[in-house]
Amino acid sequence: MSEVSQDHTKKTFGGRMKELPPVFVTVLVFVLGLVTGWVGNVYNVQLQNQRYILELRQSAYSNYFEGQAKLQQSRQLRGAGLTDEADKLQTESNLTINQALFQIAIFSTKPVNEALAEYFRTRFPDEYDPCPGDRQAWLNDAKIYQTMRQEVFGPGSTEIVDDETLLILLFGCTLPSE
Repeated sequence: MSEVSQDHTKKTFGGRMKELPPVFVTVLVFVLGLVTGWVGNVYNVQLQNQRYILELRQSAYSNYFEGQAKLQQSRQLRGAGLTDEADKLQTESNLTINQALFQIAIFSTKPVNEALAEYFRTRFPDEYDPCPGDRQAWLNDAKIYQTMRQEVFGPGSTEIVDDETLLILLFGCTLPSE
């Protein structure tokens, strides 16, 4: 071995590099490759999940806006005296909005859910009565949707909303008193 390569070997890992058996180096490279591939795969799965949730949100928002547009059109038709057409369009609007609100309640962020619920509470205060029936039954129902949100956003997420917000968005009523 030349002087230059001996000096280089001594400088790298205190000259121990030449002492490592080739099998050890091969296994080390293999393990590092596996770990890197696994980490990359986990990150890719998380990224795909986030993309999918974003697509669901965008679809829900689009449907909500579509329902609002239909509602506005039905009001215009009613103003023009076209009651049958207005009723049909309002029914479509209600269905579209309700389906969108369900998706928004499950897949949207906490601030979006809270803003929508607050809008409904303040804009239509007379329309949001307590949900009929047993309070505990409604709490059990809300727990199902809370569990769905937790599954979407992950355990310990800060995206969990209160039960009342979910009930307003999903069923158009508030939690009954005890």
